[in-house]
Order: sequence, then structure tokens, then C-alpha cells
Amino acid sequence: MSIFIKTIHNKIKQLNNNDFDGIKLYLAGKQPASSELDELNKKLKSLLKAYSSTHEDKNLFVDFIPESFMRKYASAYSRACENILQSVSKPSNYEFLKELDHVVNKIASQKLNVAEEYDLKVNINKQKCFRKSDPFIRYNMFGAVTGRLTTEKNSFPILTMSKDCRFLLSPNNDAFLELDYNACELRVLLALNEHEQPDNDLHDWNIENIFDGKISRKDAKQKIFSWLYDTKVNEQANKYYNKEKTKEKYYKNGKITNYYNRTIECDEQHALNYIIQSTASDMFLRRVIELDKLLEGRKSKVAFMIHDSLVIDLAKEDRDLLEQIQNTFSNTELGTFKTNVSIGKNFGDMRKIK
Repeated sequence: MSIFIKTIHNKIKQLNNNDFDGIKLYLAGKQPASSELDELNKKLKSLLKAYSSTHEDKNLFVDFIPESFMRKYASAYSRACENILQSVSKPSNYEFLKELDHVVNKIASQKLNVAEEYDLKVNINKQKCFRKSDPFIRYNMFGAVTGRLTTEKNSFPILTMSKDCRFLLSPNNDAFLELDYNACELRVLLALNEHEQPDNDLHDWNIENIFDGKISRKDAKQKIFSWLYDTKVNEQANKYYNKEKTKEKYYKNGKITNYYNRTIECDEQHALNYIIQSTASDMFLRRVIELDKLLEGRKSKVAFMIHDSLVIDLAKEDRDLLEQIQNTFSNTELGTFKTNVSIGKNFGDMRKIK
């Protein structure tokens, strides 16, 4: 139902004198509500039910709705929005949310190139998963308390699909270009402690600076993350990643306020986790926004995001932008983060490039 409601909202914009696109940003993704709108939404569901009984193409549903109903709905929607603007404070990060909303809406309009050859390569459960999903990614900007993107119920399952299925995704242009940060959350904590970012692999850096060069990379990675979100003591680690100092700076009166002024209520147990994850997410998504601007007017486009990994659908004529793309992604407000770059003809066969 929600996808039809969104279509109708786009339609009624034409009937309103005011532009209420930003209202959902005031309401953390929710739609305006009133007793009047509740009744009209019930009527809308009845209209959809009646329409579906005689029509197969649901995309034409909006043309089936009487003009008088649309005008009544538009008027009620307008009144609900006006009430919100008078009673709800504008989010402090409104401009960021507005730009991110623009990016995720663009992604939602881009049809994925999903292969059909399911047999012999994936099991029956994965076949069913893909066949039940529309080939469109619909992100929810407000699905996680830390600001990380989740996906809507009717979205292609880009965040949860098995790595074994990735080969089924191919670019609409010439190649997928993937960028992700090396040890992103650790680098965020390092930056919050006002340390410069190492140019090399951060886990190798930890081996030399924290573990005295006497440990494997695998063990160093396991031990540093075990220490990070535990109560274990490691004086050398705390010299660079001072957890208590970070928590004291960003956690006060039962809520964290991160580097980007995102505020989240939480208990002390979750404070450090929320500080790091929300800062990492806000930093990453700001880089996505800047890259979307960089690609404006080009054939290449932002294809999708998976946590702190960004995938661009790259056209060969835009190869002149490769260095600028990497620099835009790497040069964050928290410092220059080492970035892994991969390219491939499908998402399951990506090779790292320097």
C-alpha cells in the first residue's frame, strides 16, 4: 500500500499551494496524521481493493481515483502539514537529511540489472528471495537509531543478501566501482581522539603500535574489536583509542551528541557504540552526497550503499573522474581515510585496484 500512497502524494502536490516535501524529515520518515486523514486513508484502501479486483496494472491506480477525492485528500494533507510546521521544530540536520533524501530517491528510481540464471548457482531459498523482491532499492533513512540506512519492506534486499548472490547483480553501464573505508569505525575513534589517520592498513598499524609486532593481522583485528566494545584494559590501545575520553566528551545526561550533532538517547552501556556508529554513518553518507553531486550530468551514478561501502555504476567515458571519485570519498571531515577500491563486471566478481 505504501508505494501507492507515495504516488498519490506526488499527485496531490499539484493540487497544493505549498510544497510539503520536507515534512517527513520533520517526522523522521513518518507521514502526517490526523483523524481526517485516517478516514481518507481507509477510503483509499477500499478504492485500491475495488480497483485490484478488475485491473492487473496497479501502477495506473492513481488515475482511477476520483478527482473530487484527490482534492479532498490534498486539502486534508495540507492542513496536517501546516499543523506540523507550527508544532514541530525543524531538525538541526535538516539540510543534510534533505540532500540524503534526494540521493535515496534517485536510487529508488533506478532499476537494478538482476540476472535471471538462478539455477545451478544459488539454492531454492535464494531463488525465492530474489523473485519476491522488486529490482529497486528503497532505503529507509530513519530505520536505525544511529542513522545507518535500512531498507523498506518492499525493497530489493541489498543489505541482507548473501555474498553468494552478488554475482547476479550487474551494472547498467560498464562496471561496478566499489569504495569502502579500511577499518572505518576504528578510524572514526582515532579521529575523535584527534590522532592523524595512518596511510597504511590500520590493522597493520595496530600490530606495530599496540601489539609490539608480535601478533598476526587476524589476531590483531580480533583483539582490537574485542577490546573496543568490552571492558578489557589495554593501556597501549587506550593511548590512541581513548574510549573513556570519547564517551566523556560525547555522552552527557543520558544521550550522545556525535561529531555531526546527531543526538540519540541511550544508556551508558550503548553510548560508545552509538557515538562511533552514528559518526561513521553520518560521515559516510555525507561523502555519498558529495559523490552524487560530482556525478551530476554524467552517465555514471550512485548505484547503492551497503553500510560503509559505496557502489557506483560506472560508465567508461567517466574514467577521467576515477581519481576525483576516490579523493572525494577519502577526504572526510575527520581526516583522510584510507579507501579500498574495487572494480568488476558484476558485484560478485570485484577485484581491488590501486
